[in-house]
Amino acid sequence: MRNHIQLADAYYRLSDEERKYGESASITNQRTIVREYCEKYGIILVEEFVDDGFSGGNFERPGFQAMLEHLKTGKANMVITKDLSRLGRDMTESSHYAERYFPEHGIRYLAPGSNFDSEDDNLMAPFQFAMNDVYLRDTSRKVKQTLNTKRNNGKYVACPPYGYRKAERTTDQLVPDENTAPVVKMIFDMAASGQSCRSIALRLNEACVMPPLKYRVECRDNFTERGAQRMSDLWNYTTVKRILRNRVYLGHTLLGKSRKVSVKSKKKVKVPEEEWVFTKNTHEPLVTQEKFDLAAHFMGENTKANGTNPAFRHSIFGGIAYCACCGAAMCSGGSVYNGEREKYWYLVCNNLTSRAQHRCAHGARIRYDDLMEVVRRDLNKLLSFDDDGIRAITESAIEQANASLGGADPATQIENIDKQTLRLKKMIERSYRDNIAGMLSDDIHEEMVKKFSVEIDELAVRRKDPDFRIANLDYDDPDTYAMLAKGETEGIFQLESTGMTQVLVGMRPKNLEDIIALISLYRPGPMDSIPTYLRNRKDPSHVTYKTPQMAHIVDVTNGVVIYQEQVMQICRELAGFSFGQADNVRRAMSKKKLKVMEAEREHFVHGCKEPGKECAGCVANGVPENIANEIYDDMISFASYAFNKSHAACYAYVAFQTAYLKCHYPHEFMAALLTSVLDNTSKVIEYTTECQRLGIKVQQPDINVSRGGFTADGVRIRFGLNAVKSVGRDLIEAVIKERAERPYSSLYDFCKRLHGTGLNRRALENLVKAGAFDTLEPTRHGMLESVEGILKSVETDARQNLDGQMDLFGLMGGGEDEKPANDYKVPNLPEYSASDLLKMEKEVSGLYLSGHPLDAYRAQIAQVSTCTIAQLLGEDAKQFDNQTVTLVCTIVKNKIMTTKSNTLMAFTTVEDLTGSMELLVFPRILAECRAALQENAVVVANGRVSVKEDEAARLIVEGVQPIETYDPGKNFGMNRVERVKRETSGGGAAGYFLTVPSRDSAQMHKVENLLCNIFDGGTVRVYFRFQDTGRAMLARHMAVKDDPLLRAELERILGKDCVKVQDVEHSAK
Repeated sequence: MRNHIQLADAYYRLSDEERKYGESASITNQRTIVREYCEKYGIILVEEFVDDGFSGGNFERPGFQAMLEHLKTGKANMVITKDLSRLGRDMTESSHYAERYFPEHGIRYLAPGSNFDSEDDNLMAPFQFAMNDVYLRDTSRKVKQTLNTKRNNGKYVACPPYGYRKAERTTDQLVPDENTAPVVKMIFDMAASGQSCRSIALRLNEACVMPPLKYRVECRDNFTERGAQRMSDLWNYTTVKRILRNRVYLGHTLLGKSRKVSVKSKKKVKVPEEEWVFTKNTHEPLVTQEKFDLAAHFMGENTKANGTNPAFRHSIFGGIAYCACCGAAMCSGGSVYNGEREKYWYLVCNNLTSRAQHRCAHGARIRYDDLMEVVRRDLNKLLSFDDDGIRAITESAIEQANASLGGADPATQIENIDKQTLRLKKMIERSYRDNIAGMLSDDIHEEMVKKFSVEIDELAVRRKDPDFRIANLDYDDPDTYAMLAKGETEGIFQLESTGMTQVLVGMRPKNLEDIIALISLYRPGPMDSIPTYLRNRKDPSHVTYKTPQMAHIVDVTNGVVIYQEQVMQICRELAGFSFGQADNVRRAMSKKKLKVMEAEREHFVHGCKEPGKECAGCVANGVPENIANEIYDDMISFASYAFNKSHAACYAYVAFQTAYLKCHYPHEFMAALLTSVLDNTSKVIEYTTECQRLGIKVQQPDINVSRGGFTADGVRIRFGLNAVKSVGRDLIEAVIKERAERPYSSLYDFCKRLHGTGLNRRALENLVKAGAFDTLEPTRHGMLESVEGILKSVETDARQNLDGQMDLFGLMGGGEDEKPANDYKVPNLPEYSASDLLKMEKEVSGLYLSGHPLDAYRAQIAQVSTCTIAQLLGEDAKQFDNQTVTLVCTIVKNKIMTTKSNTLMAFTTVEDLTGSMELLVFPRILAECRAALQENAVVVANGRVSVKEDEAARLIVEGVQPIETYDPGKNFGMNRVERVKRETSGGGAAGYFLTVPSRDSAQMHKVENLLCNIFDGGTVRVYFRFQDTGRAMLARHMAVKDDPLLRAELERILGKDCVKVQDVEHSAK
């Protein structure tokens, strides 16, 4: 080439079909091949562009289009793909780009796997393009067959309609979208009430509801820029009408209404209605058939052809609603308020009109919406359970779970335990949905969840100890109370907050009564009495009573009023209130009804002679007036937040059960606890840290041990397979079912036995990266390199077992000579570094599974860090507000932004051993420390904490330094001074030392372009010396990647004597 340096853009592509059938290399494999090729031939990779999940016949792919735009900037003069099929499979388009577009624009195109170079003759290229085109057509045929099969089985294989989304685990199943399903229901409600499509659209626009296409573009689906341009900010008549006519909202699937005219054309034509695929009851409906039909009726009535709107003459109240005064039938009418365009409808007595022979004097008139709401409420009451009914259902579910666990066979018993655990988890999910829908109160919902959670914990314990029963717990167990007295409350219901833990340590509980009292006291009102309670409990001689009559009421609670029952007892015994009057006082206090409380104060102190409310009062019973008022004031400040004792006892009961499980079955308890917070990364980190404190190792998943959630495995806990991305529930169930007979012996054995169960290439690679096969094969490196070969071998075996199935590619590939394999030997390649393994785990699960990048820095963390991230994000975060702190952390993500003043700042996500948080790095600090802000780097960050309402705490960074050069014996400021001295002097510093003629010279501009646009993003610093002024300086805005090609290019521009590279080995790490 004429250019001195070869600058290449790499392009990688993988379609969904190729990933599923294992017929092409993964993105990772493509990247490895291309990078090795570039390194071998001295080619510099400028940018890498990826299209993961895009067909080879589609050249509107975002990654491909982005590469074309990048090529126009002139930053690259070459394009590389693994082979021609990665560029595309359309013969015409692929040939156009490879042999015309790229050469005409001065771009060299290389496809090493196909021996294609656009600067050569490429005699075989036409045949290669043709074979890729044949593959495209054959793949299209297979996809059509698969889609038709799924459609005929009632699977939803199209883009989900507005109001639904695809299920997380089963992507061909529709579930209601929490954001848009209420809008669809509202549209049908308005249509069923007689409103036209236009008026519905107007109301939705007035309410600023996002229309369907805009919602898909901005909130749900990935759209190309051209596709996104079609979206509108407004609803219209057509959009509403399409929703009202779509039978998918009845819970039915209706697909195959159109098709493409050919494989390569995007144009679609309608399919005759008799050929549509219609399947009933495939998903949860959003509307009833009656409402759908009513909406369709009014949609027809509201057309211009009909001219009139009979509206509620067809309402559900026709013939059944009558006037309460005269008994005449109610008829529908419409009206418009002054100054409003919106018409409202009502029902009115027929004899209220001026035409009536016997005019009704007090005729009934009610808005239709108000009447509908009354009827809805009454129907909901009739169809729903009361609190006692819900509690009965909960207890029944638990009894059924226990009753089904019989059987002498241990394997059968474990299988039954798993089934009942899954059933209880589904009931917890259902209770959450019912609570959100308003069908369950918050208290009942919380009670149900806790009972089911304790039962799930019990089932987990019974896998280890079949005779264990939660009902047989010893509630006087000294070991459990000793654990609580030491403050080991992490994960224990109601007791794990910092404040509650401190009180527990001070209290040193000895029985369940102590825990009941603590739960009642730890609330805003009664909390003020905690010091008095603890003092009196420790030394009963300090107990005092405002009047002797109170002694027997509060002596059981160390002289402190704790429960609502005590308030009622004081009212009855000191003032002579009846049970009903005492309960009225309690309710008035709890709901802060000031007028009622003041009226009852008079009765409490001086009594009442009003019939039905007679009471003597405290004064008449020998209690001085001032003492009676003091007692009443104390009760008011207390009772507004107090529990009744039965409520607190239930909480304490569950709290002790969870504490007992943690004390005696810590592995099973922590496994169940971690499973319950699997979607909350910060909680997983918090509870994992607690496991380490307990001496329990939490390790990566094991394909022969792990289940969906965390699993207790002897003295350790295994991560659940649910934590691994792309591994669905169906696949997990298949893995567990298959290994029940015998464990998996190798990666090949696993793939062969799971073939045809939904196992695909991405899921397999993610399981390998997560470490699920570490006990079966030597290294993850060897397994990842073998994935493609194993899947092809398994596919070949399966194909050989099918009689008479031989396609064009099987014949051309010599399929008749292939023999089924009985095993596949995974090569024992050198393992990846520990940091690379952790990166893989983070990539596929969002968590570090087998360790943490900071494990090697625990000693420095103990010396340098002034707090933890968990403390900055916890309930006591306010105490750190505006405080300067120092953290040892690893950088997870670094996002550079341009400010309004055209300077750069960074939003950096960091993580320590306890959690993650965001750092704000403003321009002045970023210019100083940008080289240190590299992903996965371990750094020391110093800054001011900012805590705001309803926002997570942030750290306003004042400095960042690499951990390698940080001296723990000195504070951050002293370390910073030492670093600045090293950098400004250049003595002993690592980096590139470049001598240029002047700041504005042509050589300087070339060097800046090279360092800022091509080799930027590294950690090596750059120092300049200007020959015209003799001045030396550190280029704070530059941090480059050390590369032999960069050195050679700098020497060509400046001369060998003007380029010095000093000790970059350590700096570039």
